[in-house]
Amino acid sequence: LRLAEETGQHNPAAHLHSVLAVIAAVQGRAEDCRRHAETALAQAISYRLGPHAGIATWALATLDLGAGRSEEAFDRLEALAGAAPGE
Repeated sequence: LRLAEETGQHNPAAHLHSVLAVIAAVQGRAEDCRRHAETALAQAISYRLGPHAGIATWALATLDLGAGRSEEAFDRLEALAGAAPGE
């Protein structure tokens, strides 16, 4: 991740942040999850990297489910399921 960020490799950096967000969500590390997901989403939106935005959104939904926020998780996943290519 550090190498990707230092060399301006936005695609792998966004991917790694999104995966780290999922890992943090599963482990219940809410602050780390949100930090990685926000970074992944910012990069993914800026550079139109849809899969990485999807993984980061999934991580946040997983965090919501773990905290008993099922409606918030549903809203995130519903929006993700409704996204079309390029959105």
